[in-house]
Amino acid sequence: MVLIGSTTFLFFVFTNKMFEKDKITLTGLTVCLDVVLLGILFYTFTRCMDKALIIATLVIHLIFLRALRANNRSVLDVLHVFVFVIPLFSLFVSNVLIKCISLLFLIVIQYLWLTQKRCILNESGDVFGYGKELSVFVQLLSAGLLCQIVLL
Repeated sequence: MVLIGSTTFLFFVFTNKMFEKDKITLTGLTVCLDVVLLGILFYTFTRCMDKALIIATLVIHLIFLRALRANNRSVLDVLHVFVFVIPLFSLFVSNVLIKCISLLFLIVIQYLWLTQKRCILNESGDVFGYGKELSVFVQLLSAGLLCQIVLL
């Protein structure tokens, strides 16, 4: 049922100022992450902090998808910060799968930055979510997650 709702949602997302292709990419990435997070939540051992991070992420994603559909820039701008906060919090959970999905997400973001030369969540002219300092932060965070994954 979640997938049917998500698929139906995809058809109504693409009508506003952001590039259509970017909305498809963002929606697809978010839905894929949610499916994996639900799998981790229901089919693996998770501690309280793990569950809290997963549930918080799912709630943020729900708000994000609604704001993306409505092209609500003020909500999207606030939620944009969580793109970096949630992977940062994943340093403090014990579930290695959460760390892996966070690392994979950061790698995808860096790939999109390199290929698009911008953050696809932004409209033209917006600068938050893309830049040298943020790139260094994401690389350090990725290295930290990788070290934790290898050592676990």
